[in-house]
Amino acid sequence: MSEIITEPAPGIFQIHIPIPHNPLREGNAYFLRGNAAHGDLLVDTGFKMPECREVLEKALTQLGADRTRLRVLCTHMHADHCGLADEFAGPEGPIYMSARDLVFWKDFRTGTLQTDRAARYATEGMPEDILNRLGRTGGAYPLSMSTDDARLTGVPEGGSVRAGDRELRLILVPGHTPGNSMYYIEEEQILFTGDHVLFDITPNITYWPGQENPLRDYLESLRRVRDIPVRLALPGHRESGDYRARVDELLESHRMRLAEVESILQEEPGLSAFEVTRQMHWRVRAAAWKDVPDRHKWFAFGEGLAHLDYLCAAGRVRRELTDGTWRYYAL
Repeated sequence: MSEIITEPAPGIFQIHIPIPHNPLREGNAYFLRGNAAHGDLLVDTGFKMPECREVLEKALTQLGADRTRLRVLCTHMHADHCGLADEFAGPEGPIYMSARDLVFWKDFRTGTLQTDRAARYATEGMPEDILNRLGRTGGAYPLSMSTDDARLTGVPEGGSVRAGDRELRLILVPGHTPGNSMYYIEEEQILFTGDHVLFDITPNITYWPGQENPLRDYLESLRRVRDIPVRLALPGHRESGDYRARVDELLESHRMRLAEVESILQEEPGLSAFEVTRQMHWRVRAAAWKDVPDRHKWFAFGEGLAHLDYLCAAGRVRRELTDGTWRYYAL
């Protein structure tokens, strides 16, 4: 096996796809061999960019994939997971995505979702210059697949996708995206966690237009799937680890994050969401907030806003509109 391919379980091949100029560093795609009834299956693809394409091409060639019948399964709608799906799926090979994420995906590609998001961000204190640079795209718009591909196929909650003798059952875990999903091979207790459970980094939970409380959805999803029997967790990025222990760590991380936001507002009531975000602790390579790249500020701000929405819904924080900007106060 080459350095870009490992085999974490018999017949399941992990492809390590680089993500250049990005703190994620790399993404994981997974290849499962098919049979006469069902073509080979590729789980996630990486961004639509030359570095990802080159590695995926090389790996599938080494694995002897039947590209004419290759099917692609996207754990969720983010470009680093579905960006190359339309290029690598066979001519008639379905591109699977949860039915719920597929709806949001189409809104994203038409610009509706990003326009709605930017409109709210403007009232939450995000500076106009950042909105002008990233407001429509969030930074990843050009790196994903087309919205009008006829091969796009929605998988319903509880539905499944086959790979040879294996059945991958969809488990809907909204939060990271509205239709974020994991896929479970029950007989082997193997779980493709996508970005719901990551072991080296914490999944980004951000504000989504039309979703009342994404962080609440995420925390409820974590609790709901905590006790699934998992012998092997296969994440969307970096390394694997102890599944149940990691779920507990993620729950605790967000408990501490919520407490941090409350503490900031107790010390300085009346801040905008952007001002709160600027005071939160972020693991980025920058000496000060002003040095943080716009794209990273965009993701941090969305996460800060998701925590404020959670606290408002829980009755722990209130907000009021002052001169066109929402201001937040701890209760």
